Amino acid sequence: METTGDISFIDSVLRLAPNDVLILRMIKAFPCPDQLSYLTGISATTLKMIEDGGTTKIPLYLTICAVLWSRLQNLGAEGIKKELRPTKFGYLVKSLRKIDYSERNIIYDDLAYDDGKRIYPSSILVSEIVAMLRKAKGSFTRLNLCDNLISDEGIKVLVEELKTHSLLEKLELRNVDASDYGLRELLPLFSLPKFSILDVVDNHGPGTVTKKLFAESNPKVDVRSGRNYLSDDD
Repeated sequence: METTGDISFIDSVLRLAPNDVLILRMIKAFPCPDQLSYLTGISATTLKMIEDGGTTKIPLYLTICAVLWSRLQNLGAEGIKKELRPTKFGYLVKSLRKIDYSERNIIYDDLAYDDGKRIYPSSILVSEIVAMLRKAKGSFTRLNLCDNLISDEGIKVLVEELKTHSLLEKLELRNVDASDYGLRELLPLFSLPKFSILDVVDNHGPGTVTKKLFAESNPKVDVRSGRNYLSDDD
């Protein structure tokens, strides 16, 4: 069931300046390409090409993206909800709110190279994820980065970006090869106005001292840390 918060969230996303990441997220979030095609007048075939990453093959790509975003803005969240009906509108909101990059072979940049050679060519670098998050700012509230080789250093880089994301509510970092050193880098996120859930299960921490720092920073944040390996604090 849709809520007033869902309406305001979608409207806030539509007020953002469009870019390739936002356009792609919107296309993927729609329950059906035909529905987005109907609402924007852009063919389902063109939308599918954009979704598949074939932007270089699409004439007037930037113009098409501008038209897509403009027509969605004109409709607004209420207009989109009316066309999609509550269930499908709820699916759209849920899909947009969360970015799921779990098990995507994300690795901290320095760990991906050996003597200047990329040793994990199919991996995604943390710096690439940060660049994507920067473009997606204001369009998501939950981020899942579980089961990736992010490491302490990667967390530090991520936090530098995420601490500017005022809408962030939940961050999942299960099994990302983090110790207490890296987990403490997350403390700035506890000051975000909506931040309420941090999942760091299956890491090398947090230990007693780090848990205390979390609690002192913001006791309202639900820190999930069960089943963790030996911590430097303990």
